[in-house]
Amino acid sequence: MSLADIMTKSAFAAHVGVSAGRISQYIAERKIFGEALEGEGRNAKIRASVAVEQLRKTLDPRSGSERTALRRDRRQRRLLPSCRSMCPRSRRRL
Repeated sequence: MSLADIMTKSAFAAHVGVSAGRISQYIAERKIFGEALEGEGRNAKIRASVAVEQLRKTLDPRSGSERTALRRDRRQRRLLPSCRSMCPRSRRRL
C-alpha cells in the first residue's frame, strides 16, 4: 500500500465517479469500512484499493456469472417487442 493509495473522500469520490456526499453515505452504511478507512469523522482518509474492492463486494454481491446472466437477460428484453406494439387494446385510457 503506497501513500498515493490514500486519498481524501472528495478525491476518492472523483476517482470512482460519485459525489463526496455519496462516499460519506457509503461509510455510514458500512459499505466502506475497516481497513479502507484511516482516521475517522470529517478528516478520515480512504485507502483506494481496499475501498474499491469493498464497494465491488457490497454494491453488487452477485457472482460474476450471475452479473453476466443479468446483463444478457436485460439485452434480450430490449430486443423483444413491447406488449403495446402487439396488443392495440392495451392502449386504452383509464
